Amino acid sequence: MKKISLLIMLVLTTSCALQFELTEENILANPDKAINVCKGKKESEMFNCLANVGSVLLENKKEEKALAI
Repeated sequence: MKKISLLIMLVLTTSCALQFELTEENILANPDKAINVCKGKKESEMFNCLANVGSVLLENKKEEKALAI
């Protein structure tokens, strides 16, 4: 019975991880998870994905600095 419940938990965890969308809001809320989602993509898509995540994070830093002034 424990094996079945562990398997169900694994499936649910995996499906939840796959549902993480790379929106600006999600990237800013959880950048590590966004990077891991990019790392899970094919190499041809991974670099573009990482560039997009980095761009969102960099733009947010610029906005924070502008607000501080």
